[in-house]
Amino acid sequence: MTYLGHIARNSVKLPHNYPSWSDIPDNILDGIWEDIKADTTVPSAYRINCIKSLGKKWREWKSSIKREFLCGRSKEEASCCCPKRVEPDQQERLLELISVEQLLQSLERRQTSIKEGEETYILSVYVGTRIDTNGVPVNEEATNVIDSMKERLKEFPPEE
Repeated sequence: MTYLGHIARNSVKLPHNYPSWSDIPDNILDGIWEDIKADTTVPSAYRINCIKSLGKKWREWKSSIKREFLCGRSKEEASCCCPKRVEPDQQERLLELISVEQLLQSLERRQTSIKEGEETYILSVYVGTRIDTNGVPVNEEATNVIDSMKERLKEFPPEE
């Protein structure tokens, strides 16, 4: 593994609980760049390339966490399986991001099934399994995910 790969997997230096690379604050990236300069002989002109490479490695690591440890598991199972490199205080936020992200990606893939006034298949399945007999979401997380999916659904025009 490369030096940048180690940094990308270090959740203390580079937190994994941001939704995307572009959401990581500049002060964190500046601090990492200072560490890289202190530990290597890389010239300052390579900063952009190093940060881009670091971003790619961070996204790959985050993707592997999702794929290998978290996808398809309950929060309890996932928290037991999460790599030790992910700080415990970041695990819950990471799980929330992944859960909503998976549902939104499924929604995007199935956007072709949108018909006039109908919810997509994935949304109707999710809603059907997360509401009680009175039609009320079973908990706050379900409410937030349903609202988020419905907002995202508004971005897609119905097919004609």
